[in-house]
Amino acid sequence: MKTLSALLVISFYYLGYSNDAVTKQTLESFDVLLHKNKGCPINSYCSKSSGKKLKTWEDLIENITEKNKISKLKSYHKKHGFPLQFLTTEKAKEKLDPIMWKSRCDLHNPRNPNSRISRALSFFKKIPNSELTKFVPVRVYDGGSKVDYKMPYQDQVNFLKDGKIVLLKEYDDFFYQIAINPKGEITVVNHSYQLINLAMDKKVAETKCPAPLKIDETFFAKSYCQKILDLDTNDLKIIQYAWSCP
Repeated sequence: MKTLSALLVISFYYLGYSNDAVTKQTLESFDVLLHKNKGCPINSYCSKSSGKKLKTWEDLIENITEKNKISKLKSYHKKHGFPLQFLTTEKAKEKLDPIMWKSRCDLHNPRNPNSRISRALSFFKKIPNSELTKFVPVRVYDGGSKVDYKMPYQDQVNFLKDGKIVLLKEYDDFFYQIAINPKGEITVVNHSYQLINLAMDKKVAETKCPAPLKIDETFFAKSYCQKILDLDTNDLKIIQYAWSCP
C-alpha cells in the first residue's frame, strides 16, 4: 500500500500538482477507491476490522527505528501477534475474519467454486492448530531422528538455532526475524546479517528427501528437500517442506 501511495504522489507531481496539494486526505481517498475498507490490501477480501488491524501493524513498522526495533516488535507480538500467511477455505471468513486472496495455484482452483482454497493472512501469537488454518508442514532430519514444525505460507527457513527454525520475514520492505519451535511458539530474534548471509551461502537448494512427507493433498501437491545450516552443531541438516505450486 505504501508503494502504491508513493506512485500516486509521483503521478500528481508530473500532472502539475505541487507536493502540498497531495494531502493525506487525497491519498486516503484513493485508498478507499482501491478497497472499500481502510487499511485493506487491494484485490482482497478484507473486513473493516481486519483492515484496522493491518493498518495498526503498518503504522508500527513505518515508525520503528533500528534502536527500538526489537523491543517494539516483542511488545507488539505479545499484544497482537504477527501477520502470518496460511491457506484456508471459505469457512474461515465467518470464524476467523482473515484477509483473503485468490490463490495462484491450479491445485487450489478446481472447477467447483465451493472447493476453492484461498491464501489468507491473520494475526497470531503462535502457529495455531486448526483445520481452518493450513500452515506449511516442515520436517528437519537429524541422523535417524526427525522433528516436525509448521511455518507461514510462502516463507523459507534460513537456518536452525536452539532447536528452532529461524525465518527472515519481510513486509513491505520491512525485515525482521522470528524463530518457531516444534510447538508453534514464536519468538522475535535478532541474528546478524553476516550470519544470515553465511547460512544462505551454505544452503543446498535441492537434495533428495529421506522419506515421503505426509501432506493434506487438498492444500499441498508434494514435498521437496534442502540442506540448511544448524548453528548449534555447525553442520547441514536436511529440511523438508510441503509445496503447493511453483
